[in-house]
Amino acid sequence: MQSFRFSALILSLFLLASCTDGPAEKKAGSGPLLLDWQVQGAEGQPYVTCLFQFKRSADGPGAALPAGTTLRLDGADLATDSAGHNGVYYEALYESEGFAGRHELTFTDAAGSGHTVPFTYAPVTLEAAPASIPRNADLRLVLGGLPDSARVMITLIDTAFETDDLSDEFTVRGGELVLPAAVLSGLKPGPLVLDLAHELRLPVQAGPHRGALRVSYGLRRDLQLQ
Repeated sequence: MQSFRFSALILSLFLLASCTDGPAEKKAGSGPLLLDWQVQGAEGQPYVTCLFQFKRSADGPGAALPAGTTLRLDGADLATDSAGHNGVYYEALYESEGFAGRHELTFTDAAGSGHTVPFTYAPVTLEAAPASIPRNADLRLVLGGLPDSARVMITLIDTAFETDDLSDEFTVRGGELVLPAAVLSGLKPGPLVLDLAHELRLPVQAGPHRGALRVSYGLRRDLQLQ
């Protein structure tokens, strides 16, 4: 089993921009902000990455909050940093062990009004998948930590590069996710990597500020397609 490095990969790509010159740090000002908040974890990773930005537009850089405005996670202030063209972000790393459960983000605006955003971090578990799977039969994955009807992104990577990778969303029903044989038959026999990613998107409104909190988790398995 390989560790799935969602958190490290996403954070590394985000920080890559810090190697180039970017615009000067901007203050968020007093108008409405777009809230782009993320909590990312993965099986086998020692830390959960919490990354929060305040933007003027969806594709704009993050801006620094004005004086008197704060963002706290479970009562702790979040560190401020910047990464070139990506702008300012607020970040915290938490040990994966013990982070599962309910948490609270508290955004306090310049007027002193507090807005609390609760969320639950629930790692996804996958019961032992067979190391070898047939192309002509459905593959049933037994999952834990997900509600019924949850949508999960599955990517099948042909490590022999003989066929294109397959990527699609599937629905969890009764604790199971079924990959139909019709999907598997599109790949040639040989080694496969199965990547599973679940993202819960929670709309956030804090006074005039709107956006979303995305809580994501991923895992990976090596398989042999027969």
